[in-house]
Formats: sequence, C-alpha cells, structure tokens
Amino acid sequence: RVWKTTVNNEGTMYYGCKNQIRGYSLTRVGGVYQTTARPRFYNYVNRGNRDTQLMRVNDCDISPDDDSIMYTVSQSKKVVQKVRLDSNTTYTIIERAGTFSRKPYNLEGAGTLAANSVRFKRPYGINVTSDEIIVTSRDGTVDIFNENLFTVADVDTSWQGQFGGGRMTRWIGLK
Repeated sequence: RVWKTTVNNEGTMYYGCKNQIRGYSLTRVGGVYQTTARPRFYNYVNRGNRDTQLMRVNDCDISPDDDSIMYTVSQSKKVVQKVRLDSNTTYTIIERAGTFSRKPYNLEGAGTLAANSVRFKRPYGINVTSDEIIVTSRDGTVDIFNENLFTVADVDTSWQGQFGGGRMTRWIGLK
C-alpha cells in the first residue's frame, strides 16, 4: 500500500510502502521518465527506539530546503521523525516529536509544549514547507510545527498549535 509520493530536487522519488521508505532515481529517456534499477530502501524497526530508529512509515515528505532530509509520520507509534538519508540504505534520526497519551488534545500555547509531549491520535499525513511541518491525524486535528525550529537545539519550541478536532454536540461545545 503506497501512501504518498514525494520527489526531491535531484529527481529521486520516495514513497512510504509497507511501513518503510522506498526510493528510485528518475531519469528522462526520450521525454519519458523511468526509474533506475538501484532502489533505495530504509527499513523500519517495529519495537525500536523512536529517537534513533525509523518507525513504521505511514506518510513522508522531503524538505524543500534539503534533499537529504525527510519527515515521516507513524500512526502506530504516534511520532513525527526528521530523518537524514545518508546513503541508499542508511539513515540518521535527527529529531522527533510525539508521545503515547490518552489525553485527546494539545491545548498549550505555541512554543511551550515539549516535542516529546505532543499528543497525536493516529497521525496519518504530513506536509512540509520551508517554514512549517503540518501533521494531520485521524481525529480531525492538524498540528503545526515550525520547520526552522525542528532541530536538536530548538525542537521543544517547534510546536505551534493544534487546530480542528472531533465532532461534538452544541451542548458539549457550550460547556
């Protein structure tokens, strides 16, 4: 099952498939793009360390500013990971955000919620711009991170807010 395809500036197409990342270089032959025979594979670790190992990949996006940086999201591990693609098969986890929690929503102020305290409920989509990391979850929420702060030094100030949420009755909304 393929989730999302993303292409970097060098012409390498990446996609999340069977919980891992796969990538192929694209070359133009007579007006038609073809994939190379040397694919790139980055395997996940099912019971691994979310700070150092790739978790099951449900969606991914390449940084528009750096072709070697990819952001991934995992529903089962409730985590966003910033991954540096080192070679065709090796990677380094630079940073991550997300935690297992029964609390439903992130209500803290922008820049005040530590990355390892951001609560996701089955995140499934990610989109990265030069300034933002946008994560969508199955409960109808969207979490926004500052992409420029998603670094080792500043990741705990990168979360900017959560928008949306599940449906509720008008009565519950008034309470």
